[in-house]
Amino acid sequence: MSLLSSFLSSNLPSEAAVAQQKAYVTYNFSRIDASVTLLESRSVISSSGTTGLRTWEAALHLGSYLASSREIVAGKNVLELGAGTGILSVLCAKGLGVNRSMATDGDEGVVDALKSNIFLNGLEGSRKIEASVLRWGRTIRTTAFEEDFDDDPYDIVLGADITYDKTVVPWLASTLRELFDLRPFLEVFISATIRNKDTFNAFVRACGKHDDSRSPSAFRLPISPAELDRKFEIIEPLTTTAGRNHLDVTDVEFEPVPIHRQNGPFYPVETPIRIVHITSKGSYDSFAV
Repeated sequence: MSLLSSFLSSNLPSEAAVAQQKAYVTYNFSRIDASVTLLESRSVISSSGTTGLRTWEAALHLGSYLASSREIVAGKNVLELGAGTGILSVLCAKGLGVNRSMATDGDEGVVDALKSNIFLNGLEGSRKIEASVLRWGRTIRTTAFEEDFDDDPYDIVLGADITYDKTVVPWLASTLRELFDLRPFLEVFISATIRNKDTFNAFVRACGKHDDSRSPSAFRLPISPAELDRKFEIIEPLTTTAGRNHLDVTDVEFEPVPIHRQNGPFYPVETPIRIVHITSKGSYDSFAV
């Protein structure tokens, strides 16, 4: 009785404190009968100021796309930028048959947490996946990443919800350009939840030209245009030609499944989610915006 009284009289943690607590979450990818278990935070932004300790819907959408098109990464070397919880890298190593996956983030604390998630999925010590710090805008040359490109070069670069901050877009574009310099035939897939059209367009402009050439069939909206128009400004599709950074940016046609029809992973689709495919066409201005 005294134990129960003690429990009932104890103070409950605040909502903010609960949001900072971590929990184990398992994401099932029904297309490939594989799951990824992560230790992540419920909070949008952690107490340390990073957004990398939880899984975002753009990562789940890109993961679903890769699970539906395994040939994109199967047998290849994959580099993930702004990996956060590492769900894409773990999925690639665990269920998509990659040769090697390197998960990177600019925050050392996030990378430490990422290594724990690698362990949770039985991949610790596996050659198929590693985690490392990579800060955008800093030269890759003379680092271990350049050695990777020499010894066992990357074929695919992935990123999810890494374009939300307009101030870091030039650094991201600079890093992409340097990666293409090291590996001209690299392919990049970036997934983004379009919360702010201007922010994503800043990324598109930094890669190449603005939306001056459009393909109506290149991108399908996840909900009806009438419903979307009531919530957001219409996001038009694009197929850009090489601009100042000489990168081609093309929308990938992969429509989010309405949540009532999802079989896993489960994620909200009310806000448009966009996947773009980026390839290189030549020389660059690394700080084009």
